[in-house]
Parts: sequence; structure tokens; C-alpha cells
Amino acid sequence: VAGIANASNHCPFKMQRDLNIATVVFAFISFVFFIIGCIGYSSDELVMKNTPWVTADDNGQEVYMNLQGIFFKNAGGKGTVFYANANCGLDFCDQCAEQGDAAFGLIIAATVFASFTTVLSGILSASPSSTLQLVNLFVAFVTAVFSLVGFGLFMGGCYVQFDNYSPLSLHYGAGAILTLIGLLMMWLTVFFQVGAVFFGVK
Repeated sequence: VAGIANASNHCPFKMQRDLNIATVVFAFISFVFFIIGCIGYSSDELVMKNTPWVTADDNGQEVYMNLQGIFFKNAGGKGTVFYANANCGLDFCDQCAEQGDAAFGLIIAATVFASFTTVLSGILSASPSSTLQLVNLFVAFVTAVFSLVGFGLFMGGCYVQFDNYSPLSLHYGAGAILTLIGLLMMWLTVFFQVGAVFFGVK
């Protein structure tokens, strides 16, 4: 009977440990993906082309849009327009400048908090603590919220404005896709942490 009782008591803590291990994996991947999303704030042409948040490639027109500006290439040449510059006099420039800066700041914050979640989950997988588990749940939730708001702000605002302006067929680029995957994974870690808190309750 004592053996059965010990086994039943051990099971919740094993589930808690497994959920924290899963959180380490998911939070770390989110951390990496958020970094790639943040690189989408670069002003370097090659980086803008490789990690855009929005892309278009229609009839010889190539557009690579990130959080700071647009790199374009066509038969007439190539160039870069930054939302905050005076030479960007288009309707969407002011909105994209504000939302690009805000999204970058929020994704940076999400990246930092994702690293905290990864470290805390690693500690908890080795040494359970009900107080630290609650802290980790809060940190994971804040990470998920920051990433969601940052992504939604730019893609729900600037992207829509540019789509209304441009006749080109726009698509999500690598920066947006990886950020989206990262934020979805962070919301999964929130559920993992809720489960870990539940299984840690004696």
C-alpha cells in the first residue's frame, strides 16, 4: 500500500517535470525565432531581403518589407525606402514607422522574457518549487502577450495599410512567419506552465 501511495505521489511531480522540460524546448525555439523576427528591423539590404516580414514578387517586381522599411527591385533598378525618412511620403509611412518601432520593442521584450522562461523551466525541471513555478507561469504569459501584441500591431496595421496601397500580391515573409510560430509556441508553454502549476499543488 505504501508503495502504491508513493507511486501516486511521485506521478504528479513527474508530470510537472516533463511539462517544464517541454517548456524549455518550446521557449528556446521561440527565443531563436523571435531573434530572427527582430533581425527584420535591419536596414541592410541583404538582411532585408533574407528576413522580410512581408514579400511580393509579381511581374518582375520584388518587394521585401520589414519593420523599418522596404527594399524593392525591378527592371528599373533597386532601392530602399525607410518609413521614418522624409522621402517616404506615402500614406502608410507614418503608421508603419510607429508600428514597426513598437513591434520591434515588443518582440525584443518577448525575446528577453523567453530566455527567462527557458532558464526558469530548466531550473524547475531539476528542482521543483511552487513559488518559482508561479513566477515562471507569469513570465511565460508576459512573453506570449508581448509577442502577440507586437506581431498583431505590425501585421494588423502596417501590413494591411500597405496591402491596400500596393497592387502586388503580398505574402508573409520569413520574419513574420517565424515570429508567428514563436508566439504560438509561447502560448503552448503558457498551457504547459498552467499544467505544471496544477500538478505541483499538493
